[in-house]
Amino acid sequence: MTSKIVRWAIASFCFTALLSFSSVVLAQSGGLEERDDAPGARGRRSNRPARAKFEELLENQNLDKFRGYSEQAIGDGWSISGKYLYFDGSGGGDIITRETYANFELQFEWKISEGGNSGVMYRVSLGDNAPYFSGPEYQVLDDKNHADGQSELTSAGALYGLYPAENKVTRSIKSFNKSKIIVEGNKIRHYLNNKKVLDVEIGSDDWNEKLAASKFKDWEKFAKNRSGHIAFQDHGDEVWYRNIRIKRLPDSEDTEGLADSGTLKDGPKTKSDRPARNPNPALSRFANKKKEMQSALQGAGGNKKKKDEKGDGDDDDDDKKKDDK
Repeated sequence: MTSKIVRWAIASFCFTALLSFSSVVLAQSGGLEERDDAPGARGRRSNRPARAKFEELLENQNLDKFRGYSEQAIGDGWSISGKYLYFDGSGGGDIITRETYANFELQFEWKISEGGNSGVMYRVSLGDNAPYFSGPEYQVLDDKNHADGQSELTSAGALYGLYPAENKVTRSIKSFNKSKIIVEGNKIRHYLNNKKVLDVEIGSDDWNEKLAASKFKDWEKFAKNRSGHIAFQDHGDEVWYRNIRIKRLPDSEDTEGLADSGTLKDGPKTKSDRPARNPNPALSRFANKKKEMQSALQGAGGNKKKKDEKGDGDDDDDDKKKDDK
């Protein structure tokens, strides 16, 4: 009986030691994620990947993150009025972000003057007469009082000239509308006042059919850039923008038919471009240690088995002797 207790104690100790060792190795190698809300987690570094954050494009209430499209200088018609990006309609040309973006979520609010027209273009490249030669446009418009409002393809929220904004609700010209554009690879989504109004894919059969029937059919660079600038349009009308913020999204492999815009050095990487992951040395040491401990346990188990067989025989003999007595 005593030998059985000893055997169980040894086995239990070895198993506990193996679990403790594996936990330490995995934690050091990043195999275990430390919860931020775990007891005592405050002040400790988490292994959780950092989430992308929004960048405020009107940070510090200036135009430092913008430039003109045709030249570096921003035209006189554009200014910061309080928390607003304001265009007075007097001229000055389109403005673009200094940074380029491939996959992103852009949020902004806009208010247009009566009968006014403007727009926000994305994945814009330099070198053309206007940003819309390369960048698809989110239409900003007073639908009720502008001629373009008579067509769904050119009204507010539409992907100008190609796709209408479906089931939309616009606010009065005295109120700000809330918009969002999400671009991931070939996929484009438009939102207007918290409703998704458009979800399309560049290069799809539907896209190609609509493109062939539009004025963009012979524009070689239109919607072909994998990345580019964000442009705000001078269309000669008063317009206000505010709360302009953008967040970069992870690289997408769905970029068939897209090319680098020429304003970005490196395009998104695909899986084939990413370096192979090196094996973790800590995990390798753990695997080797585990094998050694298993071998040791097996060896000890073999010796114990022989002793057990002998010991069990002795116990049986003792019991037999007691019975004989």
